[in-house]
Amino acid sequence: MIHRLICFVALLPVLAFADDEPPTATDIPFMMNTDGLRHPVLPPTSAEGADALDREVYSQFANDELHLANGPGSSRFYALMPHGGIVSYYDDNINLSHTHQQSDLALAVEPGLAFGLGDFQTEQSNFLIVDYTGRWTSYLDHTSADAYEQFATLRAQFVTAKWKFNTNFQFFDLNDVDIDSGARTSRQIYDTVQVASYELSEKDFVELQGQNTVRDYQIGAGSVEWQGRGFYNYRWDPKLTLGGGVAGGLLDIDGSQGQTYEQVLLRGHYDPTPKVSIQTQAGLEVRQLASGGDKVTPVFDLDCDYRARAGTVIDLNAYRRIVGSNSLVNQDYTATGVGVSVAQEMGINWLATLKGGYENNSYFAISSESAFAAREDNFFYISPTLQYRLNDHAKVALFYNYRQNQSNNSDRSFGDNQTGLRATFTY
Repeated sequence: MIHRLICFVALLPVLAFADDEPPTATDIPFMMNTDGLRHPVLPPTSAEGADALDREVYSQFANDELHLANGPGSSRFYALMPHGGIVSYYDDNINLSHTHQQSDLALAVEPGLAFGLGDFQTEQSNFLIVDYTGRWTSYLDHTSADAYEQFATLRAQFVTAKWKFNTNFQFFDLNDVDIDSGARTSRQIYDTVQVASYELSEKDFVELQGQNTVRDYQIGAGSVEWQGRGFYNYRWDPKLTLGGGVAGGLLDIDGSQGQTYEQVLLRGHYDPTPKVSIQTQAGLEVRQLASGGDKVTPVFDLDCDYRARAGTVIDLNAYRRIVGSNSLVNQDYTATGVGVSVAQEMGINWLATLKGGYENNSYFAISSESAFAAREDNFFYISPTLQYRLNDHAKVALFYNYRQNQSNNSDRSFGDNQTGLRATFTY
């Protein structure tokens, strides 16, 4: 393990001189909003959300790099991009344990390959983007926690004069601590979103969405969830689009009673200035419980992006939704959270980011047969990062990640500090 850490440090000067061309200044990419597909915000205390938090701290996705692969105005129809990362970090609570915390040094190697076809830079016409990333993590002392994990995404769009079809598929093969259950477990998650929109006129369009999420746990209950949504949208003016619709879903968790639910939703997309973009969706959910009766819950998603000035981007997101528990039989929880991120370019080579958030999880029983304990979690995280671009193909970053969960179930409470150095590169 020590030899691998030494090799990692030795790689840094090699990366620094890998490209003789001086780096050029680029704007921080602004979030692209389309009428066709709105990615759901994943709660950070779920299995996939915990991994998404790790990826925010550790990973530079190739999808973002593909937009810059050939530069503005490029006529290339495709791009093939190998990419990778090497991370060395210290974690003072590798099992997110409330007691008997164990610390360790870790080294993670992340090889990957991304492929873009068609209009993968602007994403206004037909395109296909596929990305695969593996991650081998090795611990210095706790070798039983060593694991190889995988992440894959596929995004595609097909556009005609009136129709637009979008596909977004994500695959996670994880082997780390699941915060809901409080145990290290192997699990696979498959999430697929299909969207079709049809232009009725220059002013209005309709949209149909289908989503399927499969979670397969080695320790804990697996689940399958189906959801369908339908919306009517009206472009009030070039800056404002309003819409409304309905949704329905079916959730089946191994060992728990099946659930159905319906939602009535309003949505809006508002770009008051070129610097500001706001997307929101809100409404009521009615969920049928096995114990009898219905549970009515307000649900919403909000995402705001603000380009304060050149080189500065601020993002705010907030959400409220019901999530099925994979660790507690016949129980769900209401997740309500907010997250903020600030990115600031400092000259040509330096980028500083600060991300933080909070989520409250309030558990409730869906069946009178369940032994219910009123569990409530309050989850916090903060992640500052300082990144330096060595050249157009390599970056290094110093990061710190703090996570804390305060739960009335003491076994689920924890605090965790991670700090380390990461190098990413593309070809």
